[in-house]
Amino acid sequence: MAQTVNARVSTLERMMEKVAYVQQETQIEIRKLSEEMRAFKEEMKVWRQKTDEHIAKIDERMAKTDEHIAKIDQEIEEIRNETKSMNKQWGDLANRLGRLVEDVFGPSIDVAIEKFFDCRPDIVDQNKLVRKRGEESLELDILAICSEERKAFVVEVKSNPDREEYINKFEQKIGRVKRFIPYLSEYKITPVYAALSMKKETIARLTKRRIYAMVVKGDILEVVNIDEIAEIKR
Repeated sequence: MAQTVNARVSTLERMMEKVAYVQQETQIEIRKLSEEMRAFKEEMKVWRQKTDEHIAKIDERMAKTDEHIAKIDQEIEEIRNETKSMNKQWGDLANRLGRLVEDVFGPSIDVAIEKFFDCRPDIVDQNKLVRKRGEESLELDILAICSEERKAFVVEVKSNPDREEYINKFEQKIGRVKRFIPYLSEYKITPVYAALSMKKETIARLTKRRIYAMVVKGDILEVVNIDEIAEIKR
């Protein structure tokens, strides 16, 4: 009997030891879990702080982007206004150029050509526009023709004549005249570059290219480089 009791007590003690061990292990696991939870909470806190800071930076960048877009919109509007102003200026320039052709050079061009080139035009065509199918158009400020002498005078009138690109474009235009106006293929084409006045440097450039420079002196039109071009042709 005593042996049985002792055996039971020994078994109970072992069971209690196991229970104590399990409790101890459980407490250790709980502490570890608690520590891991605290560490996770700290990481989450740091992550949230960094996320908030990142979002704040994004908001700041978005605000700056909105300001930049607003500035771009303002610049676009300014460009539109400038474009309108430039279009108006171009329109005014075109009107002034039209008046130069109609009021200054057109009425007297036949007299000037007779004086300097010894032939009286029987045809004076102002603001002549010629279109060919499939090609760009050709615009001539004044086309004066001496039919009997087979001579044609192409006059380009400029309100601002001293730009090199204008002379280049006029020279290119002269090269296209006979292609756009076939009946002039048998004519001698004489280029005349006209303005109220022009710089000496411009006249010199025209002379080198054998383009006659016409200006207004007093109430008459004069070709101011006719002698120089004649000298070149000799």
